[in-house]
Amino acid sequence: MTTHPLPPPLVVALTEGPLRERVRRALEGVSGLRSAGHWSEVVTEEHTHGAVLVDAGMPPEELGRLLQRMISLPGAWAAVLVGPDPDDRLVCTPLSPGFPLPLSDAGKGDGGVGGQRYMMRALSRARHDINNPLTSALAEVQLLLLDGESDPGLSESLDIVQQQLRRIRDLIIGLSRFRPPS
Repeated sequence: MTTHPLPPPLVVALTEGPLRERVRRALEGVSGLRSAGHWSEVVTEEHTHGAVLVDAGMPPEELGRLLQRMISLPGAWAAVLVGPDPDDRLVCTPLSPGFPLPLSDAGKGDGGVGGQRYMMRALSRARHDINNPLTSALAEVQLLLLDGESDPGLSESLDIVQQQLRRIRDLIIGLSRFRPPS
């Protein structure tokens, strides 16, 4: 049986008012949607990750406090600014506190792409480092499957392992579209 990780919680952290009601109506039926009166109720040590929808008109100081809080906590957090566009359609802009980079990387003169390059290079290296042992494991499982044809229980177990290894391989292949900018 294949299990999928639960998506991060999506929390509407908007004060009571017309914007909050519009957002709630627009997201009606979204699985796991939660509400909070303020982002500080959910961006805590007790919660490991999530996306927090906040008012795009939030004062910059408050937005700074939110991002600083997200950076200080373990886990993956994203702030999503929500508000109307000039045509009064609701739009959202995801923000991420990112991850720490050496200051020397930030000043490489590439218009802020240094962090993105660093991340893409790290992802490429991880793909390569995962792919080598994964290929070996798949080959070994296939050889064991050939040797274990007389034992149905062993063959079934090895087949499950092979399916999961192929699933990992497919996920790694899916990450190949993320490449360092040229």
